[in-house]
Amino acid sequence: MYIIYCSKLLFVTGSRTHYPHYAAFIIAAVTFTEIAVSLGGAIMARRNNEPVIEAIKLTNFSSSLISLSLTQTAIMSFSYKGDPTFYNGLSGIIFGALAALIGLYMILRTPTGD
Repeated sequence: MYIIYCSKLLFVTGSRTHYPHYAAFIIAAVTFTEIAVSLGGAIMARRNNEPVIEAIKLTNFSSSLISLSLTQTAIMSFSYKGDPTFYNGLSGIIFGALAALIGLYMILRTPTGD
C-alpha cells in the first residue's frame, strides 16, 4: 500500500510538505538510530540462531526504511528549492520495495525444525 501511495507522488506536483529544521533533524536522528539498532539486533539474533527475535528486528528494520523516506521528505522540505514531490515518491517506492523484499525473505526463509 505504501508503494502505491508513493507512486501517486510521481505524477502529482504541488503537494509539498514543510517541516521545521529541528523536526527534520529529530526525525533523522530517530531513523538512523532505529536502523542501527534493528540491523545490529537482526545480525546478532541470526548468529545466535534466534529466528523469532531476528524476525522482529527485521520487521523493525523494514519500518525504519519507510522512516528513511520520511527523513528525506523532512530534510528536502527546507533544503530543496524546487518541488521535491517526485523524488520523495521515488524514494518511497524504493524503500517500500526494499521493505517488501525483506518481508518476502522472512516468508521464504522458514526455519527448519530440529
